[in-house]
Amino acid sequence: MFSKTPKPKNGGAKIICLCCLIVGTLLFIFAGAQKIALPVFAQIISIVLFTASIYIASCYLLREYTFSVESSNIAGETIPDFVIYEKRGKRSITVCRLGLDEITYVEKVDKTNIKSIQAQRKTMRRYRYNVQFAEGRFTEIRTNDNISVFITFDEEFHGYLCGQVEKYSKK
Repeated sequence: MFSKTPKPKNGGAKIICLCCLIVGTLLFIFAGAQKIALPVFAQIISIVLFTASIYIASCYLLREYTFSVESSNIAGETIPDFVIYEKRGKRSITVCRLGLDEITYVEKVDKTNIKSIQAQRKTMRRYRYNVQFAEGRFTEIRTNDNISVFITFDEEFHGYLCGQVEKYSKK
């Protein structure tokens, strides 16, 4: 029915990842050439910086989520589902599938209401499918099974999902 793959620029993640790699490499070079007084500490810091760089790259730069509302036919009845596909490299797997009849709440989360929403989420099972490094806007989806899902905010998809949840809950 409708599918969207938000592709944020993630300039901050790219810069931080690159800086961690450069500083870590320089620390290793200077520690190996005995230009630093305590080379062991420089090497430990370098390993931490390499690890941070790999983590940022794998979580924010190499992952891609596709949010979709699609119909599935079960026992002759068409049931719309909200589906999240994760793409890593050439692989694409389904990481989340919720029936639209299970969704009770869809809201835009930003800096004005994030504290109250996070307080409400403490007792729920929480999932986060976001590839934006330092963004403060999300779409929260709650189900009647006490599940809360944060996804990357996209104005067009948010509006479509809200309309579909209202439409399906009226039936």
